Amino acid sequence: METKNLEQVKELINRIADYYDLPTEEQTEEMQKLTGMDWSAEDLQMLCCEYWSHNSLEETAYFGFSS
Repeated sequence: METKNLEQVKELINRIADYYDLPTEEQTEEMQKLTGMDWSAEDLQMLCCEYWSHNSLEETAYFGFSS
């Protein structure tokens, strides 16, 4: 994992966390590209819920690379 990707993932999580709707197709594709994981919009929304509920942004971003 590159530090640049981590920072981009954190920024994307922040953008997604600002809305209650599912992430857009573009946001989902961007997260897939950054993390190398096959995220669905629903799973990505759940990842961001972890940030909303009890994990730090840093923890949530790291989790995005290992799910």
